[in-house]
Amino acid sequence: MKRIPYHQYGGPEVLRLEDFEPARPGSGDVLILVRAAAANPMDRSIRSGAMKVVTGRKFPRGLGHDFAGVVQAVGGGVTRFVVGDRVLGGASIEMSGAFSKMVLATETGVVLKPADLSFEEAAAIPTVGLTAHQAVVRKGRLQPGQSVFINGCLDGVGRAGAQIALARGLGGRQLPRPRHTRRARPRPRPDSRIRLRSDDAQRPIRPTPDAAHRRVPITHTASLTEAVTALTEPERDGTPKGGKLIITTV
Repeated sequence: MKRIPYHQYGGPEVLRLEDFEPARPGSGDVLILVRAAAANPMDRSIRSGAMKVVTGRKFPRGLGHDFAGVVQAVGGGVTRFVVGDRVLGGASIEMSGAFSKMVLATETGVVLKPADLSFEEAAAIPTVGLTAHQAVVRKGRLQPGQSVFINGCLDGVGRAGAQIALARGLGGRQLPRPRHTRRARPRPRPDSRIRLRSDDAQRPIRPTPDAAHRRVPITHTASLTEAVTALTEPERDGTPKGGKLIITTV
């Protein structure tokens, strides 16, 4: 059985294709035959050693966390899955190893795969979907009727965040990165899209007459302090905006 591990932190050159024997699932664990796996910036950060405070120095380490596949075995106490279930999920940072024939994950890190999703589509969901859900729902606590502005709406987390916001009845604005603007699709979409040309980075965006109450200060890369100020400054009538700034990373 094959997997892609590494025996030291570093660049792509530390990766190897090696034989391995998957661990038996312990209590609360699920062993999955991997049909598809997805790469995230987090995987590069872990492999390079940027997160070694969390990951430690125990090698070899498997690469990859997001996967979709078929349950091959379950450990004691697992009640949500049986052998043969088609699932998607993410291996913990400690376990890792989705870039392999088999991956071990905890029961809480796995869900059943929707029948209308391919394994490839399902594998792309876990990290970006969870990150977006945490931002919009768990941390943002946004409610139906509120508006949300998503910067980088065509990246993985941005796409997921827009879908979650729409599903929960939120209105919104979305801003694709300049290189992704042509990929924007009309459906499903938030209420409107702000489009930037390459020369817009140095030019303020002026409010239109029907949206004069909205101020969108995108004249430069704002510091965290400036962004918080823009969200919390009073409206023209003196009432607080009550805005929230939610920063995510994958």
